Amino acid sequence: MHCDATELTPDSLLLHYCQTNHLSQFLLASEAMALLETAAAKRGEARIVLHSSLARSGAPLEAKYFAPGSGGALGGNGNSMLFNGARWLRYHQSKLANIIFAQSLHVRLAAKGSLVKALCAAPGYCATPLQVKAVASGGMAKSAIWTTKMAQSIPDGTVPLLTCCFSEGVASGEFYEPSEKMNCVGPVKQVPVPLKERDPASMAMLWQASEAAIGAKWEL
Repeated sequence: MHCDATELTPDSLLLHYCQTNHLSQFLLASEAMALLETAAAKRGEARIVLHSSLARSGAPLEAKYFAPGSGGALGGNGNSMLFNGARWLRYHQSKLANIIFAQSLHVRLAAKGSLVKALCAAPGYCATPLQVKAVASGGMAKSAIWTTKMAQSIPDGTVPLLTCCFSEGVASGEFYEPSEKMNCVGPVKQVPVPLKERDPASMAMLWQASEAAIGAKWEL
């Protein structure tokens, strides 16, 4: 949330939002898929779990955020509350990419009859150092809305992710996050994935852009 718009990788991709938050997962999953298929055949299943955020809500996915060379042209470093301003929009795009990637994996794996599951989780709002660092760097305004008094604990924030990783009976394509106060805190529940987060055009665009970025086709 507090990274500069011009902070790019050597191949001109947004360092934090594009490469760290999305492309690293895409590349790792593609490289590990053969091992995951082997594990699923032996044990009955294997899982790929993506970690999204409340910040996924907002504008539709846009290809420009995942294309090389556009970092300095993506709106500067403005910010405002409620996930607005240029740096928040970049963060939003990366977190939306996480759940769209999970849905794309789910569809592709199901089509081939794979035993590998693709799931996604969001932690809600947690009292982590991220909030302090974001305020200090100008990425989040100082407001009572975002004080840690309203946040759940760090261990509680891990529960949606742990549910996807280890709970019995979870199904590929499912999404889990807290159930109370606008999905910020509370017991974990499965949440229906809205159309925007499983839009076929967005899934195809993200997959194609990700393949172009890693320089390799990933055929499932």
